[in-house]
Amino acid sequence: MPDKNALTAAVALSTSAILAALVQSLHDKGLLNGEETVEVYEQALLLLETQQAQADRTPAYGEVIAMARELIEQHLRPE
Repeated sequence: MPDKNALTAAVALSTSAILAALVQSLHDKGLLNGEETVEVYEQALLLLETQQAQADRTPAYGEVIAMARELIEQHLRPE
C-alpha cells in the first residue's frame, strides 16, 4: 500500500484532472461559454478563501491552500 502522502497526492491529482477535463468538455460542447467557464474557477477560489482562517492557524495547510490557489489562477490567465 502506498504511503499516506503519496495516496493523498494521487487522489488530489486525479480529482483535479477529472474536474479540469469536465469543465473543458462542458465548454467545448457549448454548455459553458467562456464567461461561465471563468466563473467555475472563480467560485473555486472563493471556496478556498473560506478556508483562509484555518490556513492562517496552520502553516502547512496554508501552504497547500496557496498552491491550490495558484493552480486555479493559472486557468484564469490568458493563454
